[in-house]
Amino acid sequence: MTGVQRHILDTALRHFADTGEQSISVSDLSRTAKIARGTIYNNFDDVTNLFPMVTEQVCRRFEDEARELISTVENPRVALSVLLGLFLRYAHELPEHGRFLIRFAPYIGRLRDIWSNLPYEVLRRAVEEGQLPLAKDQAVYYLQLLAGSTYGFMTLVVEGQKSWRESTEALSLMVLAACGVPQQDAKNDAREALEILTASSEAV
Repeated sequence: MTGVQRHILDTALRHFADTGEQSISVSDLSRTAKIARGTIYNNFDDVTNLFPMVTEQVCRRFEDEARELISTVENPRVALSVLLGLFLRYAHELPEHGRFLIRFAPYIGRLRDIWSNLPYEVLRRAVEEGQLPLAKDQAVYYLQLLAGSTYGFMTLVVEGQKSWRESTEALSLMVLAACGVPQQDAKNDAREALEILTASSEAV
């Protein structure tokens, strides 16, 4: 992807996140991105494809980083907390991504897939290994609890009401306690996840 194409997609992302719309006109895109209409047409044949392209870009960035972060984490409860915290860290470091997810993730299929992919894999492993005291048929309900809670906490971070670190620890503690993990174990898991997320953030 060229620098111009990335700039156009980033501009479209901000527009979608700010307005809640799933389309943008060439005129608006040209004005906001401060580039000529011809440049847009030279790089994208159809601007109606920008929303799915941005959606895929947001998903892939999150999924790639998430998979790398938890690749060496043995405890699936910690891995799950890392995934939740990464959403919150995104809300701080990439607020456009955060707002985009908050607006569209509940009802756009590809964005919902974020949860049915890696987080569900980790959750299922935690249940199978006895790390989370949930029945297998409860996993899908718990996953929805995780998603809804995470987007709610992301809103606090995006709006500047809470820091992503404080929110990560609080969210991890609450969702682990909600399914019966002992409080001290939940605290240890949350702190370990936060250390992993902080270290990866400072390494960038």
